[in-house]
Amino acid sequence: AVSESVIRRTMDVEDEILAELEDMERRIAGMGKTIEENAKALEEKDRALAEKDRLIAELQGSR
Repeated sequence: AVSESVIRRTMDVEDEILAELEDMERRIAGMGKTIEENAKALEEKDRALAEKDRLIAELQGSR
């Protein structure tokens, strides 16, 4: 028979592992959100650069 202390230790270890996995899930979710925010910022910068290039070409064409 398995002693009660072994069962209790096993359950404690399982709880610790579960808590660590939940922390990892939160960190991964945070990283995903950061990646999405960075992608949006890069898209905005790309649009701004394209507009700048368009204006430069327009100014050079009007010389």
